[in-house]
Amino acid sequence: MPAGIERFAVAGAVAALPGGMRGGASSALGINSGVGKQPGSIRNRGFIVGAWIFLIFCILLMAVGFRFVVKASKAKRDLMKYEFDNRTDGGVVRFADHEASLVHGRRHFFIGWLLKTGAFMVGIGAILLPFALIGIFST
Repeated sequence: MPAGIERFAVAGAVAALPGGMRGGASSALGINSGVGKQPGSIRNRGFIVGAWIFLIFCILLMAVGFRFVVKASKAKRDLMKYEFDNRTDGGVVRFADHEASLVHGRRHFFIGWLLKTGAFMVGIGAILLPFALIGIFST
């Protein structure tokens, strides 16, 4: 096929698309041209559903993080009570054997990790929550 005819065929196919050649591929395909901005359109409903899902995610993230903080606080209180009850006159915590001291150290580490992770989750949820609310109320 000669080069001129091939070029004419491609130009004719692009000109036949809505929007023609003047707006590029995005306007020819209806992207950014106002399609889907009507209140009842499928695109707008999908955005609203996504905003609600994001809001639910933020609330769940904060709830799980708060639960972690509460659980870690209760475990920390129990650990401190155990240390108080088993403290010697010199201020050292007494253990039955070496394994009990290792378990105590792991619990202490896990409680700290759980507390920090819960606080981080609550913080991230609180930071993202306004964005979810803006997404819901801006539609």
